[in-house]
Amino acid sequence: MKHLLFFLALGLAISCTSQDTKSSSNIKRVGNEEWKTLISEESKPLLVDVRTAQEFEKGHLDGALNIDFRQNDFMERMLALDKEKTLFMYCHSGGRSGKALELLKDKEFKGIIELQGGYSNWESD
Repeated sequence: MKHLLFFLALGLAISCTSQDTKSSSNIKRVGNEEWKTLISEESKPLLVDVRTAQEFEKGHLDGALNIDFRQNDFMERMLALDKEKTLFMYCHSGGRSGKALELLKDKEFKGIIELQGGYSNWESD
């Protein structure tokens, strides 16, 4: 009986560990160079700018959708996106996209890539 309980506990521990590894392995915060490389590997990258519409209008990455993190319908709009694609997300400096990443990390996207330092870091590169 003790052996059975031991193996059950061991199996549970292994399954929990592998789930954590899987969920964190498809989520990355990357710098400009790695961002460019990862985007170039996607046929139709799903780019999302989580800044306000006013910030978006002043400049954004080509092909980006604007889904404002501060709007009430943020989660609804994000969850309507194609989860079979890798989500590339950024904001101005990383604060909002970091919070968005935390909200979305368990929502079964193929992957989530956040631009470290945000659009302001991209512009200065």
